[in-house]
Amino acid sequence: MSRRSATTHRYFSDAARVVIQDDRCVAASWLYGILRDLEHNAMSSNPTVWVFFYGTFVNPEVCARANAELRDVELTRLAGFDIRIGPLANLVRSDQHIVYGVIARMNHTELGRLYSMDWVGTYLPEAVLVESQHGRLIPALTYLKPVMEPAPADDAYIDRIIDPGRRYGFPQWYLDRLDSFRASRRDPG
Repeated sequence: MSRRSATTHRYFSDAARVVIQDDRCVAASWLYGILRDLEHNAMSSNPTVWVFFYGTFVNPEVCARANAELRDVELTRLAGFDIRIGPLANLVRSDQHIVYGVIARMNHTELGRLYSMDWVGTYLPEAVLVESQHGRLIPALTYLKPVMEPAPADDAYIDRIIDPGRRYGFPQWYLDRLDSFRASRRDPG
């Protein structure tokens, strides 16, 4: 990146930061986020992207198994989808639901390692717009499984979502929703 480009990015980042100090302009917040990402990635040899995680990858210990790190983690929610767990977490389109999760920065090498673990199977990337706790809209990637054969979810798998979800501040009603996917809680009839 040229010296002039770096200076221009800093100028726009500083200008956007001044605008959002008033906390009235979501567009300025979004612009600041994009400019911050551009500046960060322009200076990096291994750029990162925002990714919305909703299943076991909200758990830093699970990510560490693939030598992947969640960076700049923030609680967010995604409208227009519902979560299903059985046997793994997946999102399905729904205009009546919302999914809680986290966004985090991750580079493409780490994402490749996460989604190539044997037990994961095929998940495809999709662009989404998530909302932070403060109403900031953030463009991110998420990963959806195109086809999942229904099967009971393992309780330990669900725990690896609920435990960090509780620490991140998922609402209690949403934690209860996740808990409802346990095979032991399912109605046998």
